[in-house]
Amino acid sequence: YVSIENATGSDAYGDSLTGDSGNNRLSGYGGNDTLNGAAGNDNLHGGKGNDTFVFEGTSFGRDVIEDFASGDAIKLDGTLFGGLPQVLANASQQGSDTLIAVNDNSTITLKKVQKSTLHANDFVFANQVNSAPVLASTIPDRSVNEDNAWSYTIPAGTFTDPNGDALTLSARLSNNNALPSWLSFNGSKFTGTPPANYNGQILIKVTASDGSKSASDVFKLTVKGINDAPVRAKTIPDQTVNEDSAWNYTIPAGTFTDPDGDALTLSAKLSNNNALPSWLSFNGSKFTGTPPANYNGQILIKVTASDGSKSASDVFKLTVKAIDDAPVRAKTIPDRSVNEDSAWNYTIPAGTFTDPDGDALTLSARLSNNSALPSWLSFNGSKFTGTPPLGSAGELNIKVVATARGKSAEDTFKLTITSVNQAPELLKGIADQYFIKGGLWALTVPLDTFTDPDGDYLTLTARLSSNQALPSWLSFNGKAFLGRVPTGAASRLAIKVIASDGNRTTSDTFDLHLSNSKQQSLSQTELEGLALEVIYNGQEEIFGPDSTAVDFDFAEEVLGSFIMEFLGSEPSIIQDALYLHMPLFDQGHNGLEFMIEVLRFLDLQDEIRT
Repeated sequence: YVSIENATGSDAYGDSLTGDSGNNRLSGYGGNDTLNGAAGNDNLHGGKGNDTFVFEGTSFGRDVIEDFASGDAIKLDGTLFGGLPQVLANASQQGSDTLIAVNDNSTITLKKVQKSTLHANDFVFANQVNSAPVLASTIPDRSVNEDNAWSYTIPAGTFTDPNGDALTLSARLSNNNALPSWLSFNGSKFTGTPPANYNGQILIKVTASDGSKSASDVFKLTVKGINDAPVRAKTIPDQTVNEDSAWNYTIPAGTFTDPDGDALTLSAKLSNNNALPSWLSFNGSKFTGTPPANYNGQILIKVTASDGSKSASDVFKLTVKAIDDAPVRAKTIPDRSVNEDSAWNYTIPAGTFTDPDGDALTLSARLSNNSALPSWLSFNGSKFTGTPPLGSAGELNIKVVATARGKSAEDTFKLTITSVNQAPELLKGIADQYFIKGGLWALTVPLDTFTDPDGDYLTLTARLSSNQALPSWLSFNGKAFLGRVPTGAASRLAIKVIASDGNRTTSDTFDLHLSNSKQQSLSQTELEGLALEVIYNGQEEIFGPDSTAVDFDFAEEVLGSFIMEFLGSEPSIIQDALYLHMPLFDQGHNGLEFMIEVLRFLDLQDEIRT
């Protein structure tokens, strides 16, 4: 240790040089030297090595360190400077030099040293008293949106330590409670995400400690409320409905909730965001609809809850079960017609009936009143066949039924059977006739000889079977034959009687046998005793000699014949007495028509006379 006014150390050793009260120049040169200028305005040059420059008390003058470099140290009185912050607080940049002011009379000038390059390792404080850290700058209030990540680092220099001690930072709420669980602090940096619906203000206290003493600052963190998305609280259960059956379903209350308590609006679409099928509607909470026939399978429905800005959704499955659908009449069967006595067939067109499920259809047919088809008409499952008989004209309402799996569809069509004209028919042939030439022959064609199936009026004509006209002596008035047989007439005539309805005809042929033999005649007395049995107006009566209704006039006695004459009329029937004939003739009575049929001649003892 040397105390001199001016001194120079050696290069080889670490020198300790102390000046006197005057203005000294001390140079250490090589080695780790200690230089103390003491009082006076001193210039200190450390030279090479890690040198220490000592300034004691407050009256060491205006000293200059000429070569302060890294590794060197400035030793100050700890009672004056608590640490680097106080040193820097008293330091100023003077051009290229840094001036540290202790008071008006004592300063330290660091030649060619920037203030900004100084740090705690450049100083040593003797007799230092631990000072509390200092809040150098307040922490600004911060803000974050709820449900958003947030981080913040305490700026360097917010806290300082007068002694230059290292500071440890910690954070708690201003009431010393722990930070909320979502917020962490790792020594300088806050990180965290305030959860949904977490909003408001929290006061956070940051404390800087040097291990013994501390300083703190409180800042406000505002967590701003934002709109939180709705939440699906419950899943919507899958649903099932039969096709062609009404279905409704209401979304249960509480299925969706909103953290902010906002009112929620529900909507529904398919899961692929297409619209719901046309048969299904949703009114805000309730589904209603009826899946149509043959609509089956699964559809995925998405229900969305919205608060007007954000939304939540859930998807559920609606299964539409297939059921057996009734057949459908796709086309009407057209009305048909056929002539009676003509073959008819008709096949139900393919596609007249269809089945939504594709089931095979079985066709059957009955009358519309569910009676069986008429015996002449058959149906084999798709085709009608039959021939309506004569006389069956009219209308049939036929019902065709298509059946599958116990369900059916039907259609009714009208079959019109058109009447056709039928030929007259021969019921009873006309018996061959026998007569004597020279006599007056008459024959009325019996009413039941011909008939007409259609009930048409029949007109009778007569010709020979050869289609030649009747002989001139024989006439036919449409009902009866009358004629005096010439003695030279042929012994047999084949006579054809033709019945016509105006369109169609039928005929019968009988033989008229003529002979020359004479028959026994009745005397006039015998004839006068005969009575005539007739059917008069449907009633059987007997007219005889005592009757006023019938008069027997024997104007002629040829071959014992007689004439029966109605009173007040011309003779209408001439009957040979020897043979029994059954002529028919009309007689008007009070404007009405009636028939009289001669049955037989009777005597008074009811014995037949020939």
